[in-house]
Amino acid sequence: MAVTSAGSATRTIVSFISSVTGECTSTVTPFILGDHPQIAPESLGDFYDATWVHVRAAVSFATVFLILAVVLWRTARGSLAQRLSVAGVVLTLCQLAVGEYQYRNGLPWEVIAVHVAIAGTLVMTIVTVASLVAYPPSSRVAGSLERG
Repeated sequence: MAVTSAGSATRTIVSFISSVTGECTSTVTPFILGDHPQIAPESLGDFYDATWVHVRAAVSFATVFLILAVVLWRTARGSLAQRLSVAGVVLTLCQLAVGEYQYRNGLPWEVIAVHVAIAGTLVMTIVTVASLVAYPPSSRVAGSLERG
């Protein structure tokens, strides 16, 4: 179980890094303002540098997530954590595809909204899987939040 707990911690850390780089990329995105014909000024830095970092963080996350989903598939098949990790892999692939689409099509705000919605769902899925791995339902006592 120590390997799975370490993997869960790693997955959570990499997920956090990927989320932070996504937020940083959003803050430097040159959005087109609806009421004005010009591009909004960039606030924090270079969009392409931020995107470069975010893409690498997202691919690192996807790789770690896939490896840990395979570990759960082999060690905890049929468990809620394993099923949610498969859903997380599907969400990750959708997230990567939407991110690529939005980058190649001029960052349409509707697609950015979908990208952010998938990211939020993915973070909730990761936190749930990590908590199920760290605190398996079989080790919990009714009414107790302590680890078994």
